[in-house]
Amino acid sequence: MLKYFILLILLINSYKSSCQSVNVISFHWVETNGYRYGIPVNKNPKLKSCPILKVITTQTGIDFGFGLTEKALAKTQRKGEILLWVPCGSEKITIKDKKSGGIYIYHFGKELDDKEVYEIVLNDNNKKPSGKIEVETKWIFLQTKFGEWAKIFFDDNYIGKTPYIGSFPLGKHKLRMEFNGEKKESTLFITRETKSPIVMGFKPIVYPVDTRKERPLDEGNFELNPEYPGGYEQMFKFIHDNLRYPVSFSNKNLLRTVFVAFNISETGKISDVHILRGISFDCDKEAIRVVKMMPKWIPGREYGSAVPVMYQIPVRFPLQQN
Repeated sequence: MLKYFILLILLINSYKSSCQSVNVISFHWVETNGYRYGIPVNKNPKLKSCPILKVITTQTGIDFGFGLTEKALAKTQRKGEILLWVPCGSEKITIKDKKSGGIYIYHFGKELDDKEVYEIVLNDNNKKPSGKIEVETKWIFLQTKFGEWAKIFFDDNYIGKTPYIGSFPLGKHKLRMEFNGEKKESTLFITRETKSPIVMGFKPIVYPVDTRKERPLDEGNFELNPEYPGGYEQMFKFIHDNLRYPVSFSNKNLLRTVFVAFNISETGKISDVHILRGISFDCDKEAIRVVKMMPKWIPGREYGSAVPVMYQIPVRFPLQQN
C-alpha cells in the first residue's frame, strides 16, 4: 500500500512539473546598431519607432499579447523565429497556447526602449501550460573580469556570452560562466533589490611578446565612456537653452553648481537621475528636470560591446545678468 502511495505522489509531482514548465529560457537586449530587419508592408506609422522582439521558437499554435488588449503591431515569420513589432512601452508578453488555452505571462523587467531589438527564447519541449503562469523578473547586466565573451549558463541552459543584458526570474538560480577552459559557478538569489552588474572574474590570458600583434580582436579590448550626441559642447548648450532659474536662486548663492548622477543604459537611455551634491531644493529639482529631458546618449562600450554605465555631470547655474 505504501509503495502505491509513493508512486501516486511521484505521478502528481511529475504532472505538476509538466504543467508548470518554464516556457521562456532567456530574454535579453540585442545590439543591432539600428534596425536590420526592415519594416513589413504596413501603413502603421508606429512601426518606424517601436521595439522589435525576435522570438526564437519552433512551436506553432501560439498567440502573443502585450498588456491587457494590445497585440503586436506587425508580425513576420521565418524558420525557427518570429519577428514581432511591439507597442512602445511594453513591459510584459502574454503567450497563449491555442489548443490547451494555457497562458504564460513573462515580465521583461523594464519597459522596452523605442527602436531597439530584443530576443526571447522559448522552451520547445512541448510542455505547454494548461493554466495561468506569471513570471516576475529583474533586469540585470552580467559581465566578466579578464574573460570577455565568456559563455553563460543559467539553470544549466546556455543563454549567450558576456556582456549580457537581460531579465532573470526572481528566486534561486544557478549561474555558470566558462572562459578559456575555466569554469565559475554561483548560486543567485534574485530579488527586485538585486544590484547590477553581476561580475565573475577569470584568469587573464597572457600572450607571448612576439605574438601580441596577432592577438585576436585586440582592437576591441578597451573602454569608451558614454557621449552626448555632438559632444560636451552640445550637452552644455542643451542645458543652457533649457535651464530655468528658480525664484529662490539669487546672486547670494555661494554654490552655483549641482552635480547630477544618472544611469546610461546599453541603448543610451537615461534613467535613475539623482543629485550627488546640490545647492537648494528648487535648483536640484530643476537640474534633474533638464537632465531627464536629454535625448539618448551614445552608450559606453567595453570590449567592443555597448554596456550600461553610471555617469555624472555638473549643471551650473551662472549668475543672472541684470
